[in-house]
Amino acid sequence: MQDGKKRVLIPIEKASLDAKMDFYKTQNGAIVGVDNTLLIKLKDKKYLQYYVAEYNILEWKNIFSTLYKFVLSDKSQTIDVANKLSKEEGVEYSHPNFYKKKVAR
Repeated sequence: MQDGKKRVLIPIEKASLDAKMDFYKTQNGAIVGVDNTLLIKLKDKKYLQYYVAEYNILEWKNIFSTLYKFVLSDKSQTIDVANKLSKEEGVEYSHPNFYKKKVAR
């Protein structure tokens, strides 16, 4: 996470939910979806090719400056890979690309 704080995610049963995503409940009770994409901000672009190769990234897209969207082959690895990348020297932050249901106010 950008603020360096860990977030607790509790897996939710997949029955009747979107098969393209895994769903979790946050500490605040919000439901978030996680697919096979993650967001990563590098300290320097020179690290990009190393992480793409090291973590078997299928595709990547530059969003802005040193912010990238990585696509993994398996959604079940998204949180684990994001956590591992966040501990790497050349990574400012890394987290799954969370999807949250719109709530009417």
